[in-house]
Amino acid sequence: MKKSYSLLICFALFLLALVLCCKSVKAAEPTVINLSDLEERCYFTPEEDCVLNLDTDKALFLIYVGNNELTFTGNGKVTCNMVGTSESGKLIMDSGSLVSLNDIYGHGSLIVNNGSIETNSLKIAHITVNDGYVSAGCISSYSNFDTDFSIYGGHLEVKNDIICTKIYIDDKMFVTEPWNKAPEPYYGGDMVLGRDEHGQQCGVKLMPKSEVVSLEEMSLNETSCSLEPGEKIQLSVSILPENASNKKVTWSSSDSTIAFVGKDTGLVETYRPGKVTITATAQNGEITKTCEITVVDTRVSPDGLVIEASSLVWDANAEQPYIKVKYNGVELKEGSDYVINKETNWDTGLSTTTITGLDEYIRNIDKK
Repeated sequence: MKKSYSLLICFALFLLALVLCCKSVKAAEPTVINLSDLEERCYFTPEEDCVLNLDTDKALFLIYVGNNELTFTGNGKVTCNMVGTSESGKLIMDSGSLVSLNDIYGHGSLIVNNGSIETNSLKIAHITVNDGYVSAGCISSYSNFDTDFSIYGGHLEVKNDIICTKIYIDDKMFVTEPWNKAPEPYYGGDMVLGRDEHGQQCGVKLMPKSEVVSLEEMSLNETSCSLEPGEKIQLSVSILPENASNKKVTWSSSDSTIAFVGKDTGLVETYRPGKVTITATAQNGEITKTCEITVVDTRVSPDGLVIEASSLVWDANAEQPYIKVKYNGVELKEGSDYVINKETNWDTGLSTTTITGLDEYIRNIDKK
């Protein structure tokens, strides 16, 4: 008999627990709020778990989540000056578009399952991107708290860099900018992604590996040419396929004292006679193309003008070159027959000497 009573009591307690559990689940269902029901430019600070249905496009002044969750759904767009969370607050992006003109900040969490987020900066402690699109000026820690950033899918574009205590990039993702680079140690125990070899901010782009389009072919607009000292030529590349994920090309010169090329521009400027090879290298390192440039010696002219010099390109830290100008065997005088001007290229640290004739017999002759 006692055993039967015990079984009945256990069964009753089980039913009571089941009822309480069901009531608890039912009570925990979040409140759905339509964006169209909110006033324009209002402060939206829900005090309980809720869903903001983006059923229209509207601008709010502030969204702030305390010790609760706010989930964004729908197909509309909400724009606000700032979005914030407390330490236990959670922002969940399931669909729609969230635009914060300033920051998304706080000690809470941001989970992007789909939809899009655009903001000046992400300064929120915990960030997880599962899918969708995220665009930010930077991603960094908030008030010196430990922060973590994880991405498993979707697309990310950061203008400057990512600096967090932990940065996790899933194997399915690829860093297209800076190309195929991994996070590196940073000051104070943080990690950083989005710095170049000089430590300058260069931006970050991430996409699924399945969407990366490899560069297959590259060609130059010039493969060889002859120039005089002081002339310039703009080199450029054509890339196939046109939708390659990484189109960035860097330029280099085999001898920058003969001809200098802008690393990112492809603009070549010649300095002195000689032969030089200009190389264009795809950033992925798989393809290079070259242009052979001959800088011709024009110091001797058909009319008898001869310029004798140890060098017409001089180092600002060294002695100036020896220069002598003769015409039909007669040595000319600097200042009355010709003038010498020097221009410094601060990118290379070299200067170019320009000799300009003044007298009638060499009035139209400029030699570099």
